[in-house]
Amino acid sequence: MTERRWSQQARKRLTDMQEEAYARLGEREGLGADPRKAYLRFGAGRIPAERLSAQKFEETFASTWGKAEGWGVHRERIDHYLQTYHQVPVPTPYEDPNWYPTLLEMADAIEQATTSTSRPIQVRPLFGSLPFGDINARVFFLGSTQEYIVLFEHLPLHFHLRDVEADGEARAALGTRWDFRQILR
Repeated sequence: MTERRWSQQARKRLTDMQEEAYARLGEREGLGADPRKAYLRFGAGRIPAERLSAQKFEETFASTWGKAEGWGVHRERIDHYLQTYHQVPVPTPYEDPNWYPTLLEMADAIEQATTSTSRPIQVRPLFGSLPFGDINARVFFLGSTQEYIVLFEHLPLHFHLRDVEADGEARAALGTRWDFRQILR
């Protein structure tokens, strides 16, 4: 992985945007306007490496996925991911430590693809996340440093689970015995 160099201006810009977005999210969800409180409510913290090991992957998915392809491929990819991306420091206090490595892995794949076409990226974008409230990505240009910040939705799973929870509430109101809320808690 090539190191992502965030200028102080880019870090500050993203931190300010994340604080504003998390404050709005906290207010909308009844948590108040404290951005840190909202971030902590919707973030999972860094997943321990032992929960992301190739062995854990195999235990979890052995019966449904991977047998046809062989575990060697998956084991190598997981080991590479853990060694290269899992402990990468996040650029801001509001960046999800589980989502950010995935963004870096994607950025590296894009750079590798463009390099192989002899058309390397002239300005390497910075990748981050922001809770927009919808599944989306946006690009921001920081004129003072000539940096592009590509931001992806931070909470796609959260919004999906809210839909599932709403479906569970509708089922409960209709008298259906099965309730999705049991899964979410």
